[in-house]
Amino acid sequence: MGTRPLLVTGRGFAHRSGLLSAVENHLVSAGLKPVIFERVEPDPAVSTVEAAAELGRTNHCDLVIGIGGGSAMDAAKAAAVLLTNPSPLDRYFGSEKPHHPPAPVVCIPTTAGTASEVTQYAVIIDPQTQTKKTLASESIIPRLALLNPQWTVSLPADLTAATGMDAFSHALEAFLSTAGNGLSDAFCLQSLEMIIQALPAVLTDLQNLDLRRRMLLASTLAGLALNSAGTIINHGMAYTLTIRYGTGHGLANALLLPYTIAYIADDYPEKIARLCQLLGCEDVEVGLLNFNSRLNIPTGLTEAGLDQGDISLLADACVANCQRALPRIKRKMTVKDYAEILRRAF
Repeated sequence: MGTRPLLVTGRGFAHRSGLLSAVENHLVSAGLKPVIFERVEPDPAVSTVEAAAELGRTNHCDLVIGIGGGSAMDAAKAAAVLLTNPSPLDRYFGSEKPHHPPAPVVCIPTTAGTASEVTQYAVIIDPQTQTKKTLASESIIPRLALLNPQWTVSLPADLTAATGMDAFSHALEAFLSTAGNGLSDAFCLQSLEMIIQALPAVLTDLQNLDLRRRMLLASTLAGLALNSAGTIINHGMAYTLTIRYGTGHGLANALLLPYTIAYIADDYPEKIARLCQLLGCEDVEVGLLNFNSRLNIPTGLTEAGLDQGDISLLADACVANCQRALPRIKRKMTVKDYAEILRRAF
C-alpha cells in the first residue's frame, strides 16, 4: 500500500502503552521509514489535520496509519485526503468531495466505540462555525483494520462505558435510519445484543480479554452498518454538548439517547419493540435510562453538570448539527423539537 507511512496518533496512550513503538518497529523491520505525528487532540480541529498532512507531504508519505481512538483515526483519514488533494480541508466536507484518490489508510483502534477503522467518515471540528463537520467518502474507508482487544484493556471504566455507548448509539441510530437495509439491520441487532450483554460485564472485569473482544467486534459491526445507514439526530445533538461543554463524544451520546429515541419512538413501533425486548423493558426511555445507570452514566444533563439555561442556545446549534441526519428520520424536526428533547433531558 505504500513505502513511506505517516503514523497519526494522539498525545499519550499509543506512546505510553508501547503500541506506537511496536508499530514503528514492525514497519522498520519491513524496510519502511515511518514518519510520526502524535499531536491529535480529542475531537481534532481542521488545523491539526492540516499539520499532519503537511508533515506527510514534506516527507513524501504515501500511506497513513491511524493509531488510537476515533479522533486519531478520523484525523488520519482526513490527512490521507490532503496527501493527494490540495488544502484547505474544508473544501472536502460533505459527501464524495476528494478529486483524487486519498492515500491508503490502515487503522488500529484502541477503543471499542467509534468504529472509524471501518467507516467512510472523518468527523472534524470546524473552528470557523463551531460545528463538527463530516468528510464522507468511500475512498477513505481503511484498506486494513487491525483489531486487537489487548490494546483496549488499559482503558479505564468510565471511558470503556462512554466509548461503548458510542458504539451502542451507532447501532441503534443506524437501526432506526430510513437509509438502512436488511444487512445493516442484522449488523445493528447483533451489535446491540453483544453490547447489552458485554458492556456492563466488562466494567466489573476490565482485564477480561473475551469481553473486550466482544465489545470491539460489536463496535465494528455497528461501524459497518453506518456506511449504508448513517446515524440519526442523536449524534448531531450530542455534537452540541461536545462543542459547548467539552463533553466526551460517547458520554454525550449516552446522555441524550434515552430522550431522543423516546421522542421519535412512535415512528418505529416494530423496531422499538425489538429494542425493548433486547433491553428487557416495556418503555424504551426507562430501559435506556436503566442501561445508563448500570454503566454509572448520569441519567440527566443536570446531573452531568450541564446548564439548563443553555437550552435555547443548544437547540439552535442542534439545527445546524443535525442537518445531515434529517433525511434519515421519519419526521421533520424544528428548533422547538430539539428544545423539547433537551428540556426533558435536563
